[in-house]
Amino acid sequence: MSGRAAAEEETNESQISPIYTVSQPPRWLKSLSRQSLSALDRRLALLRTQIGEIEPTAVGGRVLIDVREAEEHADGRPANAHAIPRGRLEMRIAEIAAVDAPIALICAAGTRSLLAAGDLAALGYTDVVSVKGGFTAWRRAGLPEARATLDAQARARYARHLSIPEVGEAGQARLLKSRVLCVGAGGIGSPALLYLAAAGVGTLGIVDDDVVERSNLQRQVIHGDAKVGMAKVKSAEAAILGLNPN
Repeated sequence: MSGRAAAEEETNESQISPIYTVSQPPRWLKSLSRQSLSALDRRLALLRTQIGEIEPTAVGGRVLIDVREAEEHADGRPANAHAIPRGRLEMRIAEIAAVDAPIALICAAGTRSLLAAGDLAALGYTDVVSVKGGFTAWRRAGLPEARATLDAQARARYARHLSIPEVGEAGQARLLKSRVLCVGAGGIGSPALLYLAAAGVGTLGIVDDDVVERSNLQRQVIHGDAKVGMAKVKSAEAAILGLNPN
């Protein structure tokens, strides 16, 4: 090989992006048989040479982001961790940290967080590490945890709310602790009460001194034919408890 060609090869190798691409694997990875490692294994092996992995006890003052899915938090999550599912990480990371902020990602066992760290590095984040062993290791180390505020049934009921970044688990917990007084269970109060109950407002009060009449049923949707003659507050209460007993 000529001196010029050798210099060009050395320059090209020194400029290889630290982010994995199929066309630019390191030499040692080229030597591995495609039959011996899956595509995922090869990517993880490469990422481990480029992304730092730290013990849970070494997180320190880093911005900690839990990239697990919302339902995985039912068993707990690291205290003070931001919860952003991996599928939304690239879209929401700017809400949490600047590109030069020290970031630590955690998942259940350390695989998804390593993959996610590679994705953030590709976006230009310069100080991203993965927590080795994930939440399993975090718990084993006895580090602080935040207990889930919603049980499995509540997570199923409010799944759509939990998937909205502006609501999430924290927002749903606030709704469950909230109190609303509705004056009137008629044409406007009826749908309002149903939607508030369905959304998970924890305490609903109703003020109405009227009784249900058949002429109400065309527009006062919280009442039914069987409730004609019943006090509207009692009729509305029964409908609300039937919709959301909690």
